[in-house]
Amino acid sequence: MVNFAYINPEAMNTIAIIGAGQLGSRHLQGVHKSRHTLDIHVVDSCKKSLETARSRYDQIEPGGYHSVHFSDTIADLPDHIDIAIVATSSLPRFDVMKELISRKKIDTLILEKFLFPKLWQYAKASEIIKESGVRAFVNCPRRMYPAYDIIEHSLDRTLPVTMVKKAPDWGLCCNAIHYIDIFMRMTGQHKFEVDTRGLLPETAASKRAGYIELYGTLRISTPRGDLLEMTSTEWETENILTIDNGSQNVEINETGGKTRINGTEHSTPVIYQSDLSGKVVDMILDGITPELTPYEESRVYHERLFEALAGFVRRLPDSPACVKTNDPLLPIT
Repeated sequence: MVNFAYINPEAMNTIAIIGAGQLGSRHLQGVHKSRHTLDIHVVDSCKKSLETARSRYDQIEPGGYHSVHFSDTIADLPDHIDIAIVATSSLPRFDVMKELISRKKIDTLILEKFLFPKLWQYAKASEIIKESGVRAFVNCPRRMYPAYDIIEHSLDRTLPVTMVKKAPDWGLCCNAIHYIDIFMRMTGQHKFEVDTRGLLPETAASKRAGYIELYGTLRISTPRGDLLEMTSTEWETENILTIDNGSQNVEINETGGKTRINGTEHSTPVIYQSDLSGKVVDMILDGITPELTPYEESRVYHERLFEALAGFVRRLPDSPACVKTNDPLLPIT
């Protein structure tokens, strides 16, 4: 049995979470479940967010010995960080990432999505990441969901895949990248086109202040004929995702934790961020590449989607002024 009172602080793995809001606090809960010995640092400029994160941290039974610290500035972080998670909203994320990498030595970086609000920031982030030598991933965790693991092993990759996601008001702009990521993973393809003609011709206020949302249908297609169709409206009644591939027919109820393949039902429990982050930390600290999307791969998906959505939004009568400039800022989170 380990006597935690005599653990050498230098033997602890250092974790930093930047952004202690709704998502960041769930990352914190997940990290607290890690079985490794951790020195955890949480940074947010909002005192209320830090207080909420502290409360949520205390709700979780730790998986190992952990110390935790809360601060309002990146400057307070240790000089060397084993794993940094940037869980801010998208508008400040590029500047936060840039400051973090310039001031601290980071081994592994995990970025939340939608990544950045300006197109040029993707290439610049790539340059910063490469120059620093940090390993960078984007948190598209459906690659870790049991349902998609089962499906991926049963697909005929010689045949096209059709994937349809329909649900009421599920945050199309914010969450489309999750489904694009798993769709591209399942099809094994590398390029896609974006069809915005099914989107409704007006913007809507996002649930997060300062950001916009879109409703309607967004279609993604690959050169070989794979199709991803995503629909978010206020009048959809079900939250179901279907996948067709040759003779395979799949229905996934993510919230219900059930997956039906050709009529046979499988239990595929819902996995929340508060369950995932600790697993990711353990994989990294065990020397295993995490089942998240490498930055360079996700960058390609983000840039293609960004261009299509920015081009659509700037043509709308109610388009925000920030999207109509030569250097458009696309406020999706």
